[in-house]
Amino acid sequence: AKKPTPAAAAAPRATGEYPAEWLKHFTREELAASAAEADRWRWGARKTFMHAWEGYKKQAWGKDEFRPVSGSVGRTWANCGLQILDALSTIWIMELNEPFDEATKWVEESLRFDYTGLVSFFEITIRALGGLVSAHSLSGREVYLRRAKELADKMLPAFDDSMSGFPWTQVNLKTGKGQKGWFSGTVLSEAGTVQLEFRYISQHTGDPKYAQAADKAMRSIVAASGGKGLVPWGLSGKPSPHTINQHITFGAMGDSYYEYLLKMYLQTAKTEPEWKDVWKKAMREMMERLILKTRGGLTYVAEENNGRKKLKMDHLACFVGGMLVYGARTLPAAEVDPQWEPAGAGITETCYQM
Repeated sequence: AKKPTPAAAAAPRATGEYPAEWLKHFTREELAASAAEADRWRWGARKTFMHAWEGYKKQAWGKDEFRPVSGSVGRTWANCGLQILDALSTIWIMELNEPFDEATKWVEESLRFDYTGLVSFFEITIRALGGLVSAHSLSGREVYLRRAKELADKMLPAFDDSMSGFPWTQVNLKTGKGQKGWFSGTVLSEAGTVQLEFRYISQHTGDPKYAQAADKAMRSIVAASGGKGLVPWGLSGKPSPHTINQHITFGAMGDSYYEYLLKMYLQTAKTEPEWKDVWKKAMREMMERLILKTRGGLTYVAEENNGRKKLKMDHLACFVGGMLVYGARTLPAAEVDPQWEPAGAGITETCYQM
C-alpha cells in the first residue's frame, strides 16, 4: 500500500471529526500534529515488522522462536510455529495481505499439534489458541476456527475435575496428560486467563464443552476468593477451591485474571453479570487499598502480601490503566465509579514515564 503523506493522514481529523472530549483537552492543530506523528510511527512499525518477518521466513520458518541478532532458531515451545500464530492478528491489523496469506497457507498445510514434550497450558492458550481465534475473528477464514478447535480438543483433558476444574500447568498435546510445573498449586493468572479463547470456540462451533470447562475454572477461582474481590495468586483446587498464599498483585501471576473478568462480561453481550459483579468488587478493593501515588505524584498499583503493602508495581500491571477506562466506558453508567477513569489515566502516565 502507498504511504499517505502526514498532511493527508491528518486532514480528516482537521475537518471537524475529532470527538468533543478530545477537543476539551487539545486544539485541532495539536490533534492534527499528533495524527501526523502517529502516522509516521505506524509506517515505521510496519516496516520494522516486515524486516523481522522476512528474517524469520528466511532463517526459521515454522519454528517457535527466532533469535534476531544471530539469525538462528530459538527455543522449542510446542513445535507449532508459535512465531507465526502469535503474529497473525498483528499481520492482519497492519494490512499486510501477502504475509497473512503466507501464514494462512502454513496453518492449513504445515501446522501440527503433535509435540511429545510438555508445554505451558497458559502460554499455548494465549499465544497459539489465542492467535488462531483472533485470526478467525478478524479474517473470517474457516481454517483458523478449524485448527483452533483441533488444538482446543487436545487441551481440554488438562482441565482436571479432581482439582476443581483448574487446568494443569503443563500439558502433553499428543496424549492430553497434564502435570504441575514449578509451583505446587495453581497460579491465578494461568487459570484465569484462558476463558476468552475457549468460550470463543463454543460460540462459533455451537459446542458448549469448551466454555463449560473454562468457566468452571473461573468459578473455582471466585469460590477460592471467599467472597472477596482481590485474590492471592496462589490457589489449590483440592479438596475444594482455596488460596494457599496471601500475595495480591496486578503484576506477574495475578494480572490478566482481572482483565478477563471484565472481558468475559462483554464477550457475551453483557448477558452474564456474574463476571461484571466480581470485577467491580475487585476494582473497589483495588481503589481502596492498592492505588497509591509516589512523592512525585505518579499513580501506581501497589501489591499486598500477608496484609502488608509492597510499594512496587510490575510493568505487567500497566494494563490496569486501559482496563479501568474500558470498564468506565462499557459498564452501565449507574455502576461506573468516577475514580476509575482518572486512576486509569494516572497509571498510563506512570507507565509512559517508566
